Amino acid sequence: TKQPWYSLRGQVRSIVVEEGVTEMFHSAFRDCYNATSVSLPSSISRIDGYLFNGCSSLTSITIPKTVSSVDYYYAFGGCTALQSINVEQGNPSYCSVDGVLFTKDKTGLCCYPDGKTGTSYTIPSGVQSVYNFGANDYITSLTVPSSVTWLMYNSIKNCDNLTDLHFATTQAFYSAIRVMDITNTEWERYTIHTGTSVEEPSTDPTTPETPSTDPGTGDAVLANGKEITDDNIREILYGLQDEYPEGMHWTNANKYYSSAMH
Repeated sequence: TKQPWYSLRGQVRSIVVEEGVTEMFHSAFRDCYNATSVSLPSSISRIDGYLFNGCSSLTSITIPKTVSSVDYYYAFGGCTALQSINVEQGNPSYCSVDGVLFTKDKTGLCCYPDGKTGTSYTIPSGVQSVYNFGANDYITSLTVPSSVTWLMYNSIKNCDNLTDLHFATTQAFYSAIRVMDITNTEWERYTIHTGTSVEEPSTDPTTPETPSTDPGTGDAVLANGKEITDDNIREILYGLQDEYPEGMHWTNANKYYSSAMH
């Protein structure tokens, strides 16, 4: 079902939702491709899927402090000019850092705007989960801190020009991505760099971190004595599929590392 004004969507230049509105249809402003601004009231509590999907001229949005739920996978999809997702001060669920949407405690990176410029980005140390980098075509290099334990291929796959991923160590890479995702050959499109210092991320998101001299793995080996390589990791993982048929995160596989891992 399309909104009543769908046929006039190209004429919409500004979206203003009046105070007192508590619910918005999940595709209410979808494809309003000429809208450059949006104003939301403090009476809403949710931003649902596809709400602003396809608003390709929208450059920024401010989430009211009353909003406790945002569908950050779909609400801003196709917002190719969106440079910043801001959050009103006092919101107990979300915050914004340099225009990027995070959970309030900054352990979850919720949404990286599609139109945010800058060819490199360093995820702040302390972030544990990376949910959505959308379809940003500017970013080519992403630095991931060792605190991240959730980075699915689906989170970054639509960033067509992203080619380089930087991790502190090889273990940090395998700790960050979903274990069952390691067998996904599409990871091969990226160049994986280890030995990158990311514990003190730059305050400038466009400035890459300086690589350290740490080679990443040290004397670490797998519990079966084999060297840490993609093929040897996959050999173990394929053997774990029966034990974890619904998928497994690396925290369930720590026992397969020897005590030499550090």
